[in-house]
Amino acid sequence: MRAAVALPAPPAPGTVTLAIDLDTVRLDVRLGCGPPNASGVRAASTVVTGPAWAGLQLGRVEQAPEVCNVGVASTRWAAVTRALGRLGVSVGYVAGVGSHGQFLAGPGAMVGVRLWP
Repeated sequence: MRAAVALPAPPAPGTVTLAIDLDTVRLDVRLGCGPPNASGVRAASTVVTGPAWAGLQLGRVEQAPEVCNVGVASTRWAAVTRALGRLGVSVGYVAGVGSHGQFLAGPGAMVGVRLWP
């Protein structure tokens, strides 16, 4: 740390200029996954360690569900969720020409399935 102090004659104000070098804090992070429960979901845990002189406090911590649940997607619910994610439904007012050339209009629905990716 370096400091420069200037105290001119009154009534001029005094000034202090500080230059502070901060040390880099090395943190170690360990992600862990527990055993699967009855639904196949594994609990996630995170351990963070650092030097004794550094007070550590974590704010918001988030983790993607896939981190501990890769390979657990074989449950029925996961399969249903994946299938529903590829399904699209639209409801609205439809107008078009029928197979015999007549004009058709009215409420309608459309269902689509995403094939790729």
